[in-house]
Amino acid sequence: MRSFSLGMCVVFALATTLGAGAVSTAEAWYVPARPHGGELKAERSLYPVRVEAAPSARPTLAAAAAATATPIPSSPVTGALDCAARSADVYTLEVAEDDRVAFALTGDASLNADVYLFAPGTTTFDPSLAVAGTVGDEFPKRFVWDCPGNGGVYHVVVAACSGTGGYELRWLRGPRPCGPDDDVPGTGLSCCASWQSAGGSLEWPQDTDDVYRFDLPVGKRLEVVLDGPAGADYDLRLYGPGTTTIVGNLTPYGSAGPAADESLTHDVLAGEGGAYYLVVHAAHGAGGYALSWRLSDIPTGAWEDSSSATPISSDSGEVLGSLDRSSDINDLFSIELAAGKRLSVSLTGEAGTDFDLYVHSPDMARVLASAEDWVYPERVSYDTVARGRYFLEVRAFRGSGAYRLQWMVTDAPSFTAAARDEGVDRYETAIQISRSTFAASSVATVVVASGEVFPDALVASGLAGCYGAPVLLTRPGRLPE
Repeated sequence: MRSFSLGMCVVFALATTLGAGAVSTAEAWYVPARPHGGELKAERSLYPVRVEAAPSARPTLAAAAAATATPIPSSPVTGALDCAARSADVYTLEVAEDDRVAFALTGDASLNADVYLFAPGTTTFDPSLAVAGTVGDEFPKRFVWDCPGNGGVYHVVVAACSGTGGYELRWLRGPRPCGPDDDVPGTGLSCCASWQSAGGSLEWPQDTDDVYRFDLPVGKRLEVVLDGPAGADYDLRLYGPGTTTIVGNLTPYGSAGPAADESLTHDVLAGEGGAYYLVVHAAHGAGGYALSWRLSDIPTGAWEDSSSATPISSDSGEVLGSLDRSSDINDLFSIELAAGKRLSVSLTGEAGTDFDLYVHSPDMARVLASAEDWVYPERVSYDTVARGRYFLEVRAFRGSGAYRLQWMVTDAPSFTAAARDEGVDRYETAIQISRSTFAASSVATVVVASGEVFPDALVASGLAGCYGAPVLLTRPGRLPE
């Protein structure tokens, strides 16, 4: 069937040692390699605080200078923000190597604010540069951060995204937990075809992670079920072979819903066998949990690779297919394209599914274009530069159901050769651009802007467009010759 499910996006790891009754490492069928792509979307679903939040949703903090910072008061810290006037409060916090810091922010219903942590030496606070922070529209907002090294004076910034109102920031600083189950290598577990179980307890923010270790052979599927305490938010995270620590380390495998009950499935494909580390993580809350897992063979044909791709011979058309996350995870199509062609592809799926679209290079070593949105339609367009057999992939990130794949091959647009306008400096370059764009004596108006700082010319460009006039840059006190 033309269907694909993303096992890698819904799994976290357990690391166990094979013992009595362990599953054999012998492969029952040909196991393909995992197709490239999907890691960023998976990380966005697991770590929205770290890798999501579009720039338009972030507060502007360029004016918040380190010079305005004050030592953070004892917890809880209270304050008031106004997005239009006082948009941020900046505090300093001394953090030592291997310290853990935790923050929980609440505020008035009329305020939307976030809290960010910035490394020593930061002078202008861009949320995209924070080492950790919060995101979203609902209080409370929380995060825990473990300092992997480079202790020093960090900056804590409470910033208004919109609205006005008061906030309360509770915070904690202390040594990072260093028990045997708090980091790699964790607690070893045995693994076999029958369901097995273990249990533990967590408490946010003092004890947020339990790490389990086991060996997973190629061609096997790991299934994990977590039953956590009511009112808490527990997650599963899976780290692959070669992991030496979970501190500051993102993984694309896991399950991170809003409650304490989670489940995941992970397929070990070609080249991926070895020691895995399953982390039970407390996003907030406290209490005991039960963990169940088993290891089985990956169903035959669950994953497709280039050897099983369905050829596409026409320049336009559509395919109706379906994906099942447990038994039919992806569909691959191959298409021969000459150089100078544009491949345009559109994907839609049934309600409740989240399927993604990828264009792979002829050797399947690179993703040339991808569509990994959360809503349909998914669309990609790619212009070829060399003749070859390219591959289209439909992959299930979540859900099972039908999809429609449509494609069209046209000639890629041709572009005229670019002519370079340049000068010895920015002032001379502006003159050269004016000369190449406007004929002598053809304009009645010239817009003049300072060449010392770029915002002046940036704003002036709009005015120049209204008058159909060039922009010339000036030095302080004199015009360019």
